[in-house]
Amino acid sequence: MKKAAIKAGQIALNLRECAINIGKHIGQSPTGSDNWDNKAYLSMADLSCQSNILHILGKDYRYCGVYTEEHSDQVNQLISYFSHKNCLIKDKYTFIIDPIDGSKNYLNKGSKNANYFGISIALAFGKNIIAGVIYYPAINTLLETRLNFGTYINKQRIIFNPREKISLNSPVRISSTMKHFYDYFPNNQNFGASCYNTLALLRGVIFAYFVKKTMLLDFSCMALAITEAGGFCGDIHSKPIKIADIIREEKGDLILDNFILLTSSIDNHRQLISQIQNKAPFSC
Repeated sequence: MKKAAIKAGQIALNLRECAINIGKHIGQSPTGSDNWDNKAYLSMADLSCQSNILHILGKDYRYCGVYTEEHSDQVNQLISYFSHKNCLIKDKYTFIIDPIDGSKNYLNKGSKNANYFGISIALAFGKNIIAGVIYYPAINTLLETRLNFGTYINKQRIIFNPREKISLNSPVRISSTMKHFYDYFPNNQNFGASCYNTLALLRGVIFAYFVKKTMLLDFSCMALAITEAGGFCGDIHSKPIKIADIIREEKGDLILDNFILLTSSIDNHRQLISQIQNKAPFSC
């Protein structure tokens, strides 16, 4: 998975530079209101990365399945070599692939969040995520996580400080599906990419991540990476959440519909829930 993610990241960067050069040549930007069809450009980049990932994984792992959202004739041909597609099957392995997570950041190279995009590949056994990699090519950073083996950033193991304390004033990330929480946290951060929330939480840039109703593709590596670093993934009652238990299908997509709060420890999880409840009772 690591090799596939890194190679796809290099392709993504090269395509972005090509797009920018083409835009300059014709006097337009690949983004913004005067774009020269940024949707087509993003689709090309997505599918190019996707094809490369499938080609590399397909050499050794055709007994596995593939779950992804990007499709073309070439991609579908590559997927056909694998065991199954677009579903998670009991007692079978499935790769969950998001070729470019953070597409708006990827398109807008001039923005402050331009470097916050990544190539995400997770491996599930049945519905349980057992391993994952996210490569952030613009900052040359590789996140690796594996069940019972820990979480690593550029080969350095990450372990949360169990004594770290957080409050309502700490920097956090609240997903757009939970806007009613914005009033509770004056320091809500928005990086524009689900995959970067994982890195930000592991590095202490943010101290908690609130989300509800998110796609499995956007969340596949996150819970495992945080819990393998000693963090906590829990519900509104501070009970541990198993991602396998909350996956459901909606219009062909796999969705996580529950309230989820990720923090560096169960104590911080309980503290945040308690502080919010004290300000104004809520339900999710």
